[in-house]
Amino acid sequence: MKLLNKLRPSCFVLFILAVSFIPVSLRADVALPNNVNGFATVEGFSDYFESGGGHSLARHNNNLYAVFSDYPAANTNQLIFAKSNDNGVNWTSWPIDKTSGVSTYISGASIAVSSNGSIYISYLIGTSNVNEHKLKVLKTTNEGQSWITANVYNVAEEGLYSDLVISEQGVIVVALSRTNWAGNGITSIYVYTNTESNFTSTFVEEVGGFNYDTNRNGDTLYLSKDKQGNVFLAADYLHNSNYNKTVRVFKRATNGSWSLFAPSSGAYTGQHPAIVNDSLGNLYLAYSVTPNGSGSMDLMYRKYNGSGTEIASNTLLSAPKIYTPQIGLAANTDAPNDVIPVIQFVSGNSGGSAYNIMQISQQSDSIWSVPTASITSGNQAVFLHMLPEIIDDKPDMLWYNNLNNKVYFNRAPDKISPWIPSAPVVRWADQGLNSGSTQKVSASMTALPARSTQVAYDWDGFSIVDTAYTTAIVDTKTNVHDRQQVRARIKAKDAAGNESLDSPYSAYVSLPDRTSPSGSVVINSDGQYTSKNAVSLALAYADSTSGTAGQSGVNGVSINGSAWLTISGA
Repeated sequence: MKLLNKLRPSCFVLFILAVSFIPVSLRADVALPNNVNGFATVEGFSDYFESGGGHSLARHNNNLYAVFSDYPAANTNQLIFAKSNDNGVNWTSWPIDKTSGVSTYISGASIAVSSNGSIYISYLIGTSNVNEHKLKVLKTTNEGQSWITANVYNVAEEGLYSDLVISEQGVIVVALSRTNWAGNGITSIYVYTNTESNFTSTFVEEVGGFNYDTNRNGDTLYLSKDKQGNVFLAADYLHNSNYNKTVRVFKRATNGSWSLFAPSSGAYTGQHPAIVNDSLGNLYLAYSVTPNGSGSMDLMYRKYNGSGTEIASNTLLSAPKIYTPQIGLAANTDAPNDVIPVIQFVSGNSGGSAYNIMQISQQSDSIWSVPTASITSGNQAVFLHMLPEIIDDKPDMLWYNNLNNKVYFNRAPDKISPWIPSAPVVRWADQGLNSGSTQKVSASMTALPARSTQVAYDWDGFSIVDTAYTTAIVDTKTNVHDRQQVRARIKAKDAAGNESLDSPYSAYVSLPDRTSPSGSVVINSDGQYTSKNAVSLALAYADSTSGTAGQSGVNGVSINGSAWLTISGA
């Protein structure tokens, strides 16, 4: 593994997030039993080893499972399995594989759980030959009390990362990246498959190295699946001549054929792509890049439909360093197709002595939340893993603290805002002629916005008072002035106190003139007496300016019940 550092440029820059974050109450981190060394690779957290790749955390109902490596002593290696049966409050762990001897280290471990609760683990195990590794897959049906082993492949090259996923059809898909140090030094991705029912039979090599671009080589990798039975593989592709990288996503169709699903372009150094699929077949991708000539990194987000067409592309933020982005979907239990993308990533200070986890979530089609670090109690964090399925807006997350050699779990508190609501519908209830400033308007919704428990109403109109957070889906205002245009918008808040963005304003509703004009008759310039039968009458009249549209004008008068008389010049 030391050779890898010799073949790659030493351009490591340490990281402090350059944007503000939200300081709020923290949730206690849970330390798993026993200290470990390494967690993901024998190198530990170091240049070009900022990610373990794949999945180290899995869930089945209220049960959580984790897997990682430990190097307790020189030339001694073990694979650790951990479980919690109470949503991560209490954990037990024990080694399930051990090796000893030079170059026999264990690395690249990943875990997956099938729909029936069977647990699968893939990992790479070294041999006495430094350039040769075995890819192994384990299975347990009793939560790790006993294991069935499948030796998938003896790799005549150095293995780096592995990942596995169980498709909706029960197909076990295992991917690994490996480097041919004895030959051309190129890293390639290989994929092996089997079925759950035939686990002990020989795994089939479906992909013997992706060759869509022979000048690019796979490094870190990440698998996902959709509800339609397809499997997806995201890879960090490295150009073997100038160290530029690009992120690519490959698709395995239900018939076992592979194709390039979503390439990305650009000259940059890539970092650890992560992907997740929703129930409609859309794919979401998060990764970080260092643009050429730049000393900072960008957090990237992409969304594709089931055909691989890009339907969203955003650069979410820039910072000196962004490690191991993880992406998940916060589902609405009342509407499974309603999901909010959530991204976590590791950030660090300029001296490299402290790293923590930041989280952002999407609030509208074009706006994401301000990053928050208030999802853990602040323990040092590297090798971050987050479950892609987020339950109750509380992401399950696992990471390694390379300062105290502990593995931590946290079911993060809810910091995910409701999605921006739609505009309310504003209606005017006509109170009739001469009703004046007793008009009635209302803003209404058919139901509270998704994920919210309250809404606040913001009115745009003359002398209309806004309404603070309420559970009412209709907000009615009485004694509203006529002769103005009125509109409203809403903001939603969930049970945890997270606020949405303001909705768009509703369409304007025009309130016409409903105020009676005033008038009087002046006889003989308001004299008290007259000695003549003929008198002089003068009219005084006005129309109120109570609304924002000003005086509407008077165009007729009736005296003592006479017919309406037109006023000259009105």
